[in-house]
Amino acid sequence: MAASEPAQLTHQTGHAKLLRRYGLRLSIEGLRREAYFVTTDAVSAFRSIERHSPGHGTDELALSLRQLGLIVLWPQEPGPTEAPLRTRHRRRQGLEGSAEAVSIRRRQAEADPNRFRPELATELIFFAQLRMAAGTKQKDALQAMAEAIQILRQLARTDPAAYGGRLAKAVAEEESWHTS
Repeated sequence: MAASEPAQLTHQTGHAKLLRRYGLRLSIEGLRREAYFVTTDAVSAFRSIERHSPGHGTDELALSLRQLGLIVLWPQEPGPTEAPLRTRHRRRQGLEGSAEAVSIRRRQAEADPNRFRPELATELIFFAQLRMAAGTKQKDALQAMAEAIQILRQLARTDPAAYGGRLAKAVAEEESWHTS
């Protein structure tokens, strides 16, 4: 696909968004295995879009990577016929995807802080939560949560109504990690 083919790009982006949303719906319905495969396809589609038209699918790629991490790593109760998704490969894939989503949001926040710092804070919180859920690199989780809290404090100073609640939740979650 060449960047000069806007109709094809629009079609592929729409298809990839549908995959991501369908993966989310499957996950909500408890069909995590199916959600994993559909979301993996969405990640691949957005990577392809990014390769051929840089910047076009960046937000959706970050959302898809976060979703993949949540599907694989979030604590779950497998259904009676569903085996857990936490194989070593998938666990690593979820953690790496979450770290990549943070990197994407960090680059965006450097380029446009007013627009993307809130997104970076959100991504850091998910990254920290997934690290804690996976039980690995808890130091990284605590550092990510501390950075998110720092960003949210700065944002809450200028807009307490929009960020005060998120800040309070993040601080409470971080404190619960230190006491458990």
